[in-house]
Order: sequence, then C-alpha cells, then structure tokens
Amino acid sequence: MMKIHYTPRCRSVRSSVYGVGKSESVSVSCEIDASPSNVTFTWALNDEKVFVPDQYRTNLTRSVITVSPKDYGILTCWATNIVGRQKEPCTFRIFPAVSTIFLPGPPEEPGNCAITNNSTVHCIILECEGGHDGVCCSCSSLRCSGLTRISCWQT
Repeated sequence: MMKIHYTPRCRSVRSSVYGVGKSESVSVSCEIDASPSNVTFTWALNDEKVFVPDQYRTNLTRSVITVSPKDYGILTCWATNIVGRQKEPCTFRIFPAVSTIFLPGPPEEPGNCAITNNSTVHCIILECEGGHDGVCCSCSSLRCSGLTRISCWQT
C-alpha cells in the first residue's frame, strides 16, 4: 500500500471566534491533519508576538494555548512536518466580550452548507449554519426561476 505524505492542514473549521471577559483567560485548541503526523506547532498573535513552546501544550496533532485577557486580536497556529509548513494557518479571533452585538471585523463565514435540488419545480435550496456574527442565526436560500428568497432564524 502506498502512503501519501502531505503538509499539515486545519482539521476542522479554519477560523474560530472567542469572546473573552476582561478578567478571563481562554484555552484555544488547534487540531491539524498531516501525514506524517509527527508535527511541531507555532503560535502567534497579530503576526507580531510569537509564543515559545513553554507557553502551549502539544499532543500529537493537537496543540492548546491559554491566552490572557490582554491577548486580543488574531491568534494563528501553524504546524510543520517533514513535508513542509502548513500553507494556511488556523486562525482564532480573540475579542473582548461585551454586551453589544458588534464584533471587530467581518462576521465568520457560514458552515455546514447543504444544497438540495427539487427537480419537479426547478429549485435549488442552500442551507447553512451561521458563523459567529453576534446574532448567531442560520439561513437558507431558495432560488427558483431566477428569483432568490433568503430566510434566517435564531439558533
């Protein structure tokens, strides 16, 4: 049997959002898929602060870092194996948890989308779980004969 080797990549969603209270710390988990699975991790905050290995825990293809309340911004995680470094980092947006629905930056992209096609009425239905946008809604889009209807609901 032939074994294919490849660079690491994020195992699940490549980007996640964490709202953190002023006096809280948060543990962020970075899970990757790689072959071979013997990897080393690198963590950075806002492309400036690089964390040393003593600041995070690693177990095979998973690394966990605990960031303090002052570590707001974009936290990134890369893994490297003998094939090379991960092309796109896993990203985590760390922002102050406040009572408003506004986030710093654009909302997270929707996920778990499914397309269904009803051939009897020539319609396509696209349903997705909403990304974190401060409102936490899921939406569906119905497209029939050139017309599109979008419906959203609270999740």
